[in-house]
Amino acid sequence: MSTFCPLGRLMGIGASISLIEFRPDHNACKQCTTFACNKGTDTESGCPVSLGAYKVTNNLECLVCGKCMQLCPHESPQLNVRHPLSELIIRKGRLITCTLMVPFLMGSQLGRFMDQNIFNLMEVIEMTCMHNWVCQMGLYAVPLFLGFCIVYVIITYGDLMFGVFQDELMGRFSPMVPLLLPLAFGGELVSRLNFTVRNFPDFLPTFGRQFGVEAMELITFTIPEWIYPAYGLSIMFISELAGLYILEKFYEEEFDGSIALWQYRFIQSAYFALFGVYIYLMSTGWNIPSLNILLLFQ
Repeated sequence: MSTFCPLGRLMGIGASISLIEFRPDHNACKQCTTFACNKGTDTESGCPVSLGAYKVTNNLECLVCGKCMQLCPHESPQLNVRHPLSELIIRKGRLITCTLMVPFLMGSQLGRFMDQNIFNLMEVIEMTCMHNWVCQMGLYAVPLFLGFCIVYVIITYGDLMFGVFQDELMGRFSPMVPLLLPLAFGGELVSRLNFTVRNFPDFLPTFGRQFGVEAMELITFTIPEWIYPAYGLSIMFISELAGLYILEKFYEEEFDGSIALWQYRFIQSAYFALFGVYIYLMSTGWNIPSLNILLLFQ
């Protein structure tokens, strides 16, 4: 199911930077004859993605749901705490899912900027399409497609700058994808958190009115404006550091001797520049107050 579901794959990519993982004890798996973790039992269904604990090698396929822990009679599945960037460093954007999903995610964010500031797409849709929903969907796809292409070109040229994107054992991979993935998820998290935080003061009174709790109806407060840039810039700064950490690991360990110092410095400088442009577009283009640093000083 997750093979064909974009949302499932997006969740899988997010799980690849998780702090936890499920991994099997293969010595215990050798004793198994029922494979209940995959097939299930007479009373319990098996793995929701038809994987089973004994096949798990990464978080992209595994949903980290814990179903295998309930079903395994040999206590093979283990919940481990790990470095959240380890899987990105090891896999290096090898799977095509990551190669396509990252530009889709970042492209959608750039598409919002183009929608609101370059094309004035909402006005164009109202003037051109009227009530034709097929036409509306087509026009909405234009900035998304352009954003996808821009990020895909950045990834392609970034891979060329690395000069290392093919391996005899791993096959083709994309070292730029792990660098951009923290920025992609960081940007999306900031965007979604902005709506959540802004509307949170209305949640408690609304909840109180719905369920007749008068005490909750009286709870009123406002979110200080400096809160938005405080968490927004913190998340993006951590995402930037994560990307730089992965780049350093590639240079010093994974591709040791394959990347020249000038290539490393060039990619590092380009990554800083990309981060600055990304922050600018998100703060001005999307009108996201959580990335407006001036609000910290008001």
